[in-house]
Amino acid sequence: MSSAGIRLRGTFRVKVEALTNREKLVFQALREGLNALESARALGVSINTIKFHRRNLYSKLGVGSRLDAVKRFDAGEQAYSCWHA
Repeated sequence: MSSAGIRLRGTFRVKVEALTNREKLVFQALREGLNALESARALGVSINTIKFHRRNLYSKLGVGSRLDAVKRFDAGEQAYSCWHA
């Protein structure tokens, strides 16, 4: 798989370029199990900023919750390594 897309379970793909750097960091925090407040503190932004980026990320992933977002991501994909900003 090329680094231009992130493979999710099934046939759904998200282009890496479609995600902002902040969305990538917010998703990384989701995968690490951080809640919104913990994510905000870790990234030095407000909780409302985290919620904003999560909504955009969920929309791009086609999911409705943090659990669904993490479930849909195929952790074995090498493309994840290109997310680190």
